[in-house]
Amino acid sequence: MDRWNTETREYEPYKVPEDWNCVCYSTKADAEINCASCGKKIRYGSSLASREIHESHGFGYMICPDCYHQELYREQMHWIRSAGREG
Repeated sequence: MDRWNTETREYEPYKVPEDWNCVCYSTKADAEINCASCGKKIRYGSSLASREIHESHGFGYMICPDCYHQELYREQMHWIRSAGREG
């Protein structure tokens, strides 16, 4: 499991506690999983694929909507700051 660092644009090793049930995919929408970012228990069907936490082939682990919005915000802020440096 790796986490994409928006600022450095590189993957960094990322670990979650062994008792967390973090998945990239499930056939059961009502399966109880842990958000791969904060650990909160959520239903697979209400989770979103992480933009930062990936498995070795680049597929995103499932995270809660709150963490997804935080990731999206970090990504947007990176691009806003990058656009200011190019001018």
